[in-house]
Amino acid sequence: MGPRPRDEGCGIGAGMITDSGRQERTTRRVALYARVSTLNHGQDPEVQLRELREFCLRRRFEIAVEYVDKGISGSRAS
Repeated sequence: MGPRPRDEGCGIGAGMITDSGRQERTTRRVALYARVSTLNHGQDPEVQLRELREFCLRRRFEIAVEYVDKGISGSRAS
């Protein structure tokens, strides 16, 4: 086997054609998870989600689902 011809593509994108001629899915599906562990401190999981969505958009990841946990921290509130 020698090097692959350049016109076969690099495999980046929503799909690619393999040597067998079958199209394969190459997009990565991800789940987002945002967590805020304190209450009444002005923290908002939407801020985390916005940054994660932008990250996924830049890398062409498909967001399958988003989880938000508005939990209470295990530490004591002062």
